[in-house]
Amino acid sequence: MLRLTGVDNPQRGFGEKVFTMDEKELLTPKQESFCVHYTTIGAETFSNGTRAAIASRYSEKSAYSQACALLKNPKVRRRIEQLQAKQAERVQVTADKVLRDLADIVEDCKQSKPHVAVAALDKLARHLGPYESEATQTDLCVVINKV
Repeated sequence: MLRLTGVDNPQRGFGEKVFTMDEKELLTPKQESFCVHYTTIGAETFSNGTRAAIASRYSEKSAYSQACALLKNPKVRRRIEQLQAKQAERVQVTADKVLRDLADIVEDCKQSKPHVAVAALDKLARHLGPYESEATQTDLCVVINKV
């Protein structure tokens, strides 16, 4: 596995080519920068393809379409997944922990802050899949009583 130094820090500029995973998974410096910006937690570019594209020096006029194309690119998707996995490992966050925390938020907030509970339920439902297909629904029953 070969890597070009300084690419993980978007502030340092670009080299010739970036090698990730193996030499067949070649990303351009702009693609690598997009992946880093897109996955940087806390940045305004986090999970925002258009902003990540602009931060990676793509034209503002074409940033939205560039982001769409990049997010459909299998090599870019794999790199984003790789960066997300590294972050999750570093902070020791798993999908199960996030789901447990969301369920706790629902229980804690359903009486005093029903809007927070509804938002947490929405996130749980999106993860569990009820929005996609009724055939894949998982039993999820939380009652919110208005006081």
